[in-house]
Amino acid sequence: MSSTTLSSIIVVIYLCVIIGIIIWTGKSSEKTYKGFALGGGDIPWYVVAGTMFASTVGGGTMIGYVGNYKAFGAQWGLVPVAAFIFMPILAGYYLAPRLKKLEQYTTGDMLGIRYGKASRYIAAGLNALGEAAVVISMTASFASMVNGYLGLNKEVAIIVGLVLFYISASMGGLKGVAWTDAIQALVIFVTVVIVAVLCIGPFKNAGGFAAIPANLLNPLTGGCNWWTMSGNILSCILMMICMQSLFVQRVNACKSPEDAKKATLFGNWACAAFMIFGIGFIGLASILITDADATGNSVVTSVLAKMPTIVGAFYASAIIAAVLTTANSMLLSSSMCIVRDFVAIADPSIKENDKKQINISKIIMVVICVLAYFIVKVVPTIMTWILMTYTIIGCLAFPLYFGLMSKKATPLSGVLGLALGGGAGLGWEILNLFHARPAALANIHAIWFGLIFGIVGCLLGLLSKKKSTPEQLAAVDAFTKNVTYSSVLGK
Repeated sequence: MSSTTLSSIIVVIYLCVIIGIIIWTGKSSEKTYKGFALGGGDIPWYVVAGTMFASTVGGGTMIGYVGNYKAFGAQWGLVPVAAFIFMPILAGYYLAPRLKKLEQYTTGDMLGIRYGKASRYIAAGLNALGEAAVVISMTASFASMVNGYLGLNKEVAIIVGLVLFYISASMGGLKGVAWTDAIQALVIFVTVVIVAVLCIGPFKNAGGFAAIPANLLNPLTGGCNWWTMSGNILSCILMMICMQSLFVQRVNACKSPEDAKKATLFGNWACAAFMIFGIGFIGLASILITDADATGNSVVTSVLAKMPTIVGAFYASAIIAAVLTTANSMLLSSSMCIVRDFVAIADPSIKENDKKQINISKIIMVVICVLAYFIVKVVPTIMTWILMTYTIIGCLAFPLYFGLMSKKATPLSGVLGLALGGGAGLGWEILNLFHARPAALANIHAIWFGLIFGIVGCLLGLLSKKKSTPEQLAAVDAFTKNVTYSSVLGK
C-alpha cells in the first residue's frame, strides 16, 4: 500500500468519525436557538477550553505559522507570547465573568444594549465579515493540505472542505462543535508534540540551533518589519478579547462566570504552549531541514515528507481537524451575527421563533460557503485572510470596552468608533490586498489605523447632545459592578 493511499484512508476514517460524533452530540441542540448557537449555555468549562484551543489553532497556525517561523524566526513567537500568555489573565479574571453576566449572545448584542441599533449593525457586519474571512482561510488550508499531501485535485478539495464545514456547523450546532473540538484538541496537541520530537534528530544532524542565523533566534531581530510585527501582536491581542466565536460565544456557552474564567485561562494558555513550543520548534527546525525554496504554505508539506508515513498521515489528520474546528465555529458564529443582529432586529417576531432562526442560520452558512469557494480561488494565501480577520475584529475592542466602562460614552461614540475604526482598518487591509497602499506606508499594519481612528471616533462621540438612555447605562453598571444585566434592569 502506498503512503498516499494509507494517508488517505486514515484521513477519511478520521473525518467520518468526527462528523458522526458532531451529528450525534448536536442532535438534541436544535430544539431552541440558544441550544443551537450557545449549546444551551451550560457546556462544562473544560469542554469550552478545548473548543477555544481547537478553534484558535486552525490551518493558519498549523500551516501558516510554521511558514512564518521559518521566515521570521523567533520573532514570530512574540505574537502567541503576548496574546495567549499575558492577555488571558485580563480576559479570564476580569472580562470573561463580566461578559457572561451581560446575558447576551453576540458581540453585536453587547454593543446594541450599550449604544443602540446602529452600533449593533456595524459591529455585526464587521464581525460577520471577519469570521467569514477565516472560513476563506480554512478553505485554503484544507485545499492546500489535501492537494499537497494526499494529491486530491485542488478544485475538488475546496468543494469537499466546504461541504464538511457546512455539515459540521449546521447539523451539530455549538454543542456538537464544542464536544468534538475538545476531542480534536487532544489529537492536535499530541500529534504536534510527536512531530516536534521527530524533528529533533534531523535538526541536530543539520547543526541544531547553532546553525540557525543569529537574527532568526533573537525575537527582536527577525525578518519582519517592526511596524508590521507590532501590529500583528496588537491585532491578535485585541481580537482575542472581543472576537465573537473565540471569546464572546464561548464565554456565554459556559455554565457560570467562574467556568468562563477557567475556560478562558486554560484554553488560551494551552494555545500559547502549543504555538510557542510545538509549532515554534517545528517552524525553527524547518529552517534547517527543508529546502530553501519551501516557503509559506509549502513548509509543512516539506517537513512531513521527512516523517514516517503513519506520522505524516496523522499530522495531516490533525491539520484537517484544526481546519474543521475553526471553520465550523466561524460559520456558526458568522451566521449568528446576521440572524441575531440583522434579521431578528428588522423583524422582532423572528427572535421568538427558534426554528426559523435556526433555518435562517443554515441558509446563511450556505451563502458564506459559496462566496468562500469563489474568493479562495482568487486569493488562496492562508495568512492573508487570518491577519485580515485579526484586524477587522480587533477594531471592535476599543468601542466595546470604552462603552462598557464609561458612562460618558454616547450612542454616537459607538457609531463613530466602530465606523471610523472598522472602516480604516478594513480599508487599509483592502489596499494591502491589492498592493495599492502608498509605498512609504507599506509596512504599517492596518490595526494601527483601525485603533487610532476608533479612539478618535469614540472621543468625537462625547460631543453629541444625545446621551445614553438609562437602559444603556445599565450595561455599564452590570459590567463595572460585575452583576447580571437583568438584575440592574430589575427584571
